[in-house]
Amino acid sequence: MANIQPTQAERIPPTLSHLIGLNESYGILLCLDVKCCCAVSPATITNHLRRQHHVKLELRQQVDRYIEGFPFNYDYSTVRLPPDGSAPQPVIEVVDGFRCKHCQDNPLGMTRNRSNARKHGNKAHDKKKVADEDLFDCVKLQSWFKGGKERYWVVNESQQSSQPVQSRANPANQADNDHNDDRSDNGNHNGNGENDNQGIIDDQIVRDIEAWKSQAKERRLTLLQKRPPIEVDSWLQFTQ
Repeated sequence: MANIQPTQAERIPPTLSHLIGLNESYGILLCLDVKCCCAVSPATITNHLRRQHHVKLELRQQVDRYIEGFPFNYDYSTVRLPPDGSAPQPVIEVVDGFRCKHCQDNPLGMTRNRSNARKHGNKAHDKKKVADEDLFDCVKLQSWFKGGKERYWVVNESQQSSQPVQSRANPANQADNDHNDDRSDNGNHNGNGENDNQGIIDDQIVRDIEAWKSQAKERRLTLLQKRPPIEVDSWLQFTQ
């Protein structure tokens, strides 16, 4: 009986969740390092982690074991792209770019470089000495890959992404954080009366200090008014 190829990848092991993510909808592995935040092909991900991020051997071996059962194979030239106008894919950077007005369905007509957009219009569509607005639209773009391997699609940032992505979050750590948040919230709710009382006490202390300053000022003025003339003019008396 022939083996059936699985259609869904296994979840990223918790020990690797700070290194790699999985876009479950497209079956794409993501490098989560802040310098990358992009897709990596299954065939190169271990080498990528070693060369680009100096990941320890033990973790790379865990990645190798995970990749052994990974059901999808792709690279920058064959990876499936989301449709234009869709919500941004999580993790992947959204960038400003240009889309050719005359070949909007062609990823080769999208670029981040205005000069390249004009060259494309001149070469592919014989549009020379034409205004920018007649050549291309200014759009928001994403690409799975970086480093000269970009294939862009247009995204609509007003839409909310519903694509599930496993990323840095560790479920165990997240549970601890949620528990801590609950305790913090409970403390705030239970302590409102104490906070109010403390505020009243603080206000009273401020009022008492201001009253003491006012009384001290009045005492000084009273003493000056009652001081004998010889004390007030002691230097004049001494110098005659």
